[in-house]
Amino acid sequence: MLEIALDSGLWRLPEGASYAAISGRAHVKASVKQNTGGKPPTLVIESGCDSLARLCAYYEAENERLSVKNAHLQNSAQTAVEERSKERGLWWVDWCVFIAGGIVCTVITILTMKIYERFYVRPGGR
Repeated sequence: MLEIALDSGLWRLPEGASYAAISGRAHVKASVKQNTGGKPPTLVIESGCDSLARLCAYYEAENERLSVKNAHLQNSAQTAVEERSKERGLWWVDWCVFIAGGIVCTVITILTMKIYERFYVRPGGR
């Protein structure tokens, strides 16, 4: 916590001059900016903290990493949706192959039974 008294004379600082204070890792800089056109001067205060700057840098890097990962996941999901939609268009081909396979299996079974009856079944009994 930094405290600057209101009567510290900051308002009387010449333009370009500043007041700075440091407490631990925190720092503050106060300066007066003279305005033109008869307006009163403006008090400009800048502050910072080393540990806060380090945390900001960490979170910026983490945000960038997660943004890239999110973009990759969105691309993967979009690709999966496109592939699935292409596969759905050919469902009737699968259905036709299934029916044709059933017909072929039935015909082979019937022919096998007829051949078996003709050659292996004794006349006059089963």
